[in-house]
Amino acid sequence: MAMIDSTALLDINAFDGPLDLLNVLIDKNKVNIYDIPIVEITDQYIRVLETMESLDMDLASEFLVMAATLLQLKSYSLLPHRKVETESAEDPRDELVIKLLRYRHCRLLAIGLKDLHQTFQDTVLRLPEPSARLGISREYVEDSLDIKKFRAAVKSLNDRNRGKYHDLRKNVNLLLQREKVSLKDKVKEILSLIWHRKKLFFHEIYPPNKSSRMEQATGFLALLELMRQNRIKVSQKIPYGTMLIEQGLLLNEEDAISGVEIMDEELLADN
Repeated sequence: MAMIDSTALLDINAFDGPLDLLNVLIDKNKVNIYDIPIVEITDQYIRVLETMESLDMDLASEFLVMAATLLQLKSYSLLPHRKVETESAEDPRDELVIKLLRYRHCRLLAIGLKDLHQTFQDTVLRLPEPSARLGISREYVEDSLDIKKFRAAVKSLNDRNRGKYHDLRKNVNLLLQREKVSLKDKVKEILSLIWHRKKLFFHEIYPPNKSSRMEQATGFLALLELMRQNRIKVSQKIPYGTMLIEQGLLLNEEDAISGVEIMDEELLADN
């Protein structure tokens, strides 16, 4: 990539230090900071130093130290090297890149601090005045807390929380107990009833007040399986209304006696 030599327009006295000058050269040439063309950048940096007539000795020494570093990197880049393709090979420019990145970070922080200073430079902070100095007198009110009402409120709150967050470990056996209902048995039960009665309602098989929720849920799964196999037909006139069960086209006496094979093994496994 062709480099832009703009060193004639640069005044070394306008820079805060060598990193500032180096950063400007990189920006003006629009090069990637992670892949600095060290030969061209070094040449431009040296040409800027050559225009230096008078400069503070401490600041001048910093520019000269950077010049020596750049010349060392330039010499290294011009020497022939054996091509070793390894991912862990270190680039001698890495230390310089890290310094430039730190400089840019500090420069952004300085710009932010300058903006904050310009925004709040005319701001005057004042601590609040004591009430006595402002002529405000404090009025002390006697404690009117009713200890009996307070204790009653605490007890009520404690009782409510105990009911909400009571320890369930005492009922662990009850919680872990699970009703075992066989889907295969429910399928056979429904087939037997519908074969002999032709028609019946679902709540007749599983009355809400006499059968458990697990039994009702398993019976409903059996109903869906038999509908899928066309052994039964189910009709419902309104949503959430009663379900009428009738014989399906493929239902026969052998099904009513022996039951049918359940194709959905996952439903069977869950039960």
